[in-house]
Amino acid sequence: MLMLKSARKAKGYTQAEVAAVIGISQNGYSQWENGARRIDKDSLSKLADLFGVSTDYLLGRTNDKKPPVKDGRQSADAKDGKTQIALDLMDRLTPENQAKAQDYIDLLLARQEADEGKQ
Repeated sequence: MLMLKSARKAKGYTQAEVAAVIGISQNGYSQWENGARRIDKDSLSKLADLFGVSTDYLLGRTNDKKPPVKDGRQSADAKDGKTQIALDLMDRLTPENQAKAQDYIDLLLARQEADEGKQ
């Protein structure tokens, strides 16, 4: 599906990143993009939300990328795509590994702040 690849690239995601969020292999996702495998409805909805586009756009039924409007807001307005990827990945971790991930993020932020202070 050309629209699937276009939507992914517009957000700057790799196939592996998107596959991890959806919960499939990178190869399986690649098959969706190439049209070798059909996307199930649940995954199609997840992809549309992640990319901030309509399912009809992903299916090539329209050139209008906008997702349906709900209560005057777009359905994907709560989180941007990168935030959604991070949250989905964290949700897949055990509570113990979530704590480790948070510790690692804190470490990276501290290093980043130290590096910025040196400049």
